[in-house]
Amino acid sequence: MLVNQSPWPLFTNDLDHARKWLKEAWRASPAHPQLPQLVHWGLSLGLYEEVEDWLADYTNELPILYQQKIHYRIARIKGKANPYLTLVTEKRMEKVANEFKSRSSKDSSSIRININGGIGDHLQFFSLLFWWNSLTAKSVHVEISQGRAEQFGELLQYLPFVEWTIISNESDDPVSCYTSLDFELITSYMYSRLSYASWLIDSYSSGDTSKGFVFCWQSKGVDDLLSCFMRSVQFEDVCCFYKQLRDKYPKVVIIDITDWNLWEKFILKGMGIDLYSPFDKKLIDLITLISDFRVFTIDTALAHLCASMGKKATILLPLYPDERWYELAKPSCSYGSYLQLLKQSRFGCWKNELKFIADTI
Repeated sequence: MLVNQSPWPLFTNDLDHARKWLKEAWRASPAHPQLPQLVHWGLSLGLYEEVEDWLADYTNELPILYQQKIHYRIARIKGKANPYLTLVTEKRMEKVANEFKSRSSKDSSSIRININGGIGDHLQFFSLLFWWNSLTAKSVHVEISQGRAEQFGELLQYLPFVEWTIISNESDDPVSCYTSLDFELITSYMYSRLSYASWLIDSYSSGDTSKGFVFCWQSKGVDDLLSCFMRSVQFEDVCCFYKQLRDKYPKVVIIDITDWNLWEKFILKGMGIDLYSPFDKKLIDLITLISDFRVFTIDTALAHLCASMGKKATILLPLYPDERWYELAKPSCSYGSYLQLLKQSRFGCWKNELKFIADTI
């Protein structure tokens, strides 16, 4: 089997075909330059046992830290108790937690957390931070990039216990700074659970959602194109869905915030769909837009925004979702309380889920 295969066989609704290609790529050469990505894709295809077996056979082919993160993700997917123990020993975790407690008993500058990732990652972290503060009443120092600070804008005032530092790229002092993953692990160890709270409830006036519907159908991340593909609903299916919805509600307002291609936008406008681009706007503008509308979205930042707002929404998840959703879906979390999660019943196919929405909307 050739090493330099195209990854395109993975972009399919044929699960057996995608899995076969990936397993052959694993066997082709353990020294494949894209090996970490290939192993990661195994989780995206539900090959949990196979990934663990592969790691056991090729222990020396991947950095230890990367292997630990893969084991951590699988442990969360399987719902194992204390999944953080795949990353550190209990003795080490206890030492880190005690150090964290000692720092938090001092002034807020003693706890410094550097947050990175997408808008959805930020919203999820702030929900966790808000829950932690409700338990401890402690302050914390958070480093955030200039770009993200501008997108959040005045919304950051809803976290009054946080002292903000705007940074250009990486942490100014990475040695003394926790990452958001560090904070998640420490919190999970200290409280034997994680929870997430709605922290933007006061940022909008809750309407009766009678104005119409807001939809987001595709993910545009560049780091993992397969994940984006699996989370996204294809344009043809969206058009069929909108036709059904238009037949049912000829005059209802339908807003689509997906970043479609120009020719796709042209077709949607011809169907009477209002298009909205949130990419050059602040989050407060998107909050204002969706306040009086029913929201339907794939796993993207809009889902995290609704949970942060305490706004009910319907979320489409792929057959093998990101492992975070196994935690977020718990009823004790704002995500589980406000979001209706529709998990894909067939790999790569959203027809059943779209039919359910069209029939029940």
